[in-house]
Amino acid sequence: MSNGQPPQERDVQLGERTKIEGRFGMVLFLLIIAVFFSISAPDEPWALLVTTIILALTLSVAMWASGVRPMVARAGLGFAVLGIGVSIVIAVSVTARIASGGIAITSLLLTLVTMGAVARRILLQVEISVITVLGALCIYVLLGLSFAFVFNTVGDLGPQPFFASHERGTRSDYMYFSFITMETVGYGDLTPQGGLGRALAATEGLLGQIYLVTAVAALVGNIGRTR
Repeated sequence: MSNGQPPQERDVQLGERTKIEGRFGMVLFLLIIAVFFSISAPDEPWALLVTTIILALTLSVAMWASGVRPMVARAGLGFAVLGIGVSIVIAVSVTARIASGGIAITSLLLTLVTMGAVARRILLQVEISVITVLGALCIYVLLGLSFAFVFNTVGDLGPQPFFASHERGTRSDYMYFSFITMETVGYGDLTPQGGLGRALAATEGLLGQIYLVTAVAALVGNIGRTR
């Protein structure tokens, strides 16, 4: 018997780990769906609301996957439902530009809460495993989503358009620009104007690359080891 554990106990631990891996795999899958839909969907209020609903669902699954206390999980679910309700009220009561900015703020809050839930589970994981790597990848996608919502907020609620070549950016534009910037592809079809927009874009590019080449690479290279 390895590690002094009975076979039945090891089987239980393996089964529990497999369940958690599946949960974090679901979170990552939902995040990819949110990104794809945000970029491909038309610039309509209903599309913004659907994106918020997808993020709220992701938050709920992330809370469940992170193993937080039931009370905290219920609070997170309530926050997600509240975010959807606020988004609906904003979408039907104000102009399109202000509604887009308000929904972006709501989506940003949901994304940050989800990131915190995933980070908590990673910190509690003693052994570096597939769970840790999946959680780190979820945070990477959440980072891109967060910057997209920040760009959206600055562009819709700021004094000038975010992009130099667009009078008003769409949710698709902000999401596309965020992940292209974080991946340092740099097609050049969208460029930010003003000091704040350029500073945010540069910061995202730096954080994205530093995170990949340090945190994710270190985790992948040390799978199976104890921190």
